[in-house]
Amino acid sequence: MTAKNGNAVAAAPTKSVSKEVATSVQNLNDKDRRITYLASRRDAIEFVKAAIQMELLPLPTKKAEKADVFHEYVKEYANRFVDDAYGVPTAAVVAKESKKKETTDGE
Repeated sequence: MTAKNGNAVAAAPTKSVSKEVATSVQNLNDKDRRITYLASRRDAIEFVKAAIQMELLPLPTKKAEKADVFHEYVKEYANRFVDDAYGVPTAAVVAKESKKKETTDGE
């Protein structure tokens, strides 16, 4: 992943998961997903703030670009934290939710 200023943001490594973990992710309800994502986003904001203060993550020098880069970092790390919580890539969790929504919208 690349931030708008051209700085690279490393992608989270993919993990293999057990059948039990995959099944438990399929059984999550929307409320569980929202709670986990919101907690992960909150933690990502704190993580990114700390990493920037420790000069571990670069920010652009132009003030106008800083918010966009910060937002990209938060999205990336929120997804990583969700991945860690569920043991599967965030895309698998979101895809399950999207599929469920399409089913209810089509009724």
